[in-house]
Parts: sequence; structure tokens; C-alpha cells
Amino acid sequence: MKKLLFILLLIFFSTDIRSQELSFYFSPGVQIGRVSGGNTYFSYQLTLGMDVPIYQGDMTINQFIHPGITYGKRRYKYKKEKKYESFTYLDGQLTILPFGLGFGKIWKSDGESFSKYKLWVLNPFVPITIISYDYISFADKPKHHYGLFGVLPIPLGAWGALN
Repeated sequence: MKKLLFILLLIFFSTDIRSQELSFYFSPGVQIGRVSGGNTYFSYQLTLGMDVPIYQGDMTINQFIHPGITYGKRRYKYKKEKKYESFTYLDGQLTILPFGLGFGKIWKSDGESFSKYKLWVLNPFVPITIISYDYISFADKPKHHYGLFGVLPIPLGAWGALN
């Protein structure tokens, strides 16, 4: 996780980006999903990120990459045992619309943690929704998680040149 934060800070403070105006955003989201073993889950999260323009020569093309950091909570419902289990997660992510990917950690309240990898694509049929896939390195639980996110990106405005 420290390496991921270092890379995000390196992108943020690189010379090319510092000469540009940066737009920041935060994005609350909720997710419902299904685990490959048949159980369901519910997540809520908050992503903080920025819009970094992509250049081709001296021109800005109308596309952005969106690095961000996500903090969230996930609650699993186990049907057979009739119980719930809660986790907290933190991950870094990178979005190049309409796709995104991320990596981080998810942990229980007792401190046991697992690696979490995520992929997603914007839902072409319903605005502000995302179809997602997570792979979580649980030792004794299903590892594949499929979900549908509702997100609401809220711009925080531009931050002028840092120089």
C-alpha cells in the first residue's frame, strides 16, 4: 500500500502535471454484489481523486486518467450460517474511462488482512453505475466477487498551477 501511495504522489507532483490546472473530485458510492459461492454483500465507500489530462504532443485530447484512493466498508451475508461479517478496505485505483482497475487491502476488525484487486467498467445502459469484479485473497472463502456500483462523482473544482 505504501508503494501505491508513493506512485500516486509521484504522479501528482511530477513536473508535467504541476504546470497544469488539476481538477479534484470525491465520489461516494454503494455496491450490491454476489460472491462466487452464492452469498451476497453490500459495500459503501468514498473515493478521493483527480482528473489528469492526457496529452498528444502539445495538445490536450479530450480524455483524462483519474487516479484515486478509495476507503470503504463491506458487509457479507452468509445464508447457510445466517450471519454477517464486516470488513474495511483501502485501495488505490486508476480509471481511464470507461474502464478502471485498482489494488489494495481488505481487513476484518481483528486485523487479519487480505489483498484485494478490482476491475470495473461503466454500465452503458444506466448512467452513474459501474459493473465491477473483485478478487480477494481469502484463504477459506470464495475469492470472486461480482457487483453493481452506484457512484456520484462530485467535482471539487480546479486547483491552479502548483509552481
